[in-house]
Amino acid sequence: MPIQVRRVLENASKPSYECRIGPDGRLVREAIIYNQTPRPVPVLADLSAADPNIDIAYFCHKSVKHVHRLKCDGNFCGYWNIQMLLSYRLAKIEDPAHGSLPLPSVLEIQDTIEAAWDAGICSFGRTETGGIRNTRKWIGTHEAAAYFLKLGQPVTALSFKTSSNPKAPSSHSQLLDYVEAYFISGLEHAAVNGSSRMTQLPPIYFQRPGHSMTIVGIERRNDGDRVLLVFDPSFAVAEVLRQLKNGRVHRSKIDTLMAAFRQDGAHLTRWKEYEIMM
Repeated sequence: MPIQVRRVLENASKPSYECRIGPDGRLVREAIIYNQTPRPVPVLADLSAADPNIDIAYFCHKSVKHVHRLKCDGNFCGYWNIQMLLSYRLAKIEDPAHGSLPLPSVLEIQDTIEAAWDAGICSFGRTETGGIRNTRKWIGTHEAAAYFLKLGQPVTALSFKTSSNPKAPSSHSQLLDYVEAYFISGLEHAAVNGSSRMTQLPPIYFQRPGHSMTIVGIERRNDGDRVLLVFDPSFAVAEVLRQLKNGRVHRSKIDTLMAAFRQDGAHLTRWKEYEIMM
């Protein structure tokens, strides 16, 4: 790994601080990391509920952060998605009085995955990659699973493939069926906002050939079509979404605001195999 890339990965994970007025009117010192956006899920739930074309939508836990790639030479999408999943786990244990816990850097995640392999956890990943410490090598579902298992967090990983049998369901149909059933399983404790249901469930690591994302929800349209809602680390959260999150009004259409997060069936038919990890 070039030294300039390592410096970006080290320095960009360090927070800056700004003061803002909290809900109780007191001054709050807030840690800011420029490629992380806290709690955009409730904003998406509001937008989806305002869309007349949506019959019902399901979302993961409201605490999940959006993390986008840093400006450096290398595609570390697997690491950004690990951070997004980890933001849910940390939110469950952090102390509100001391703010959110910091997410580990890419370099720290590499160390944990290597430690998992040393412990015999998904160690075939080392054989496949030749090792990842201090490299820009891509990682996938197996490495993400190794990371969380090393933390003591049980995981479930599944793959969906399009069969040569024309009567068998396609990979994307299997994926949508599973994701919808997953979120429906969390309805008992879900918060209701119009057509949106915000569950207490964690997000899902989502791998397709060459790229990974984080599934944060699914919409069912009035015509029955389903749309995955994802956080793609390739893109920064639009500034208008930040404004909406801060309660500012914007006249942009909902479709425009949601376009970066929606993946419909037409998009998902491009690939014949998917993997997920919960």
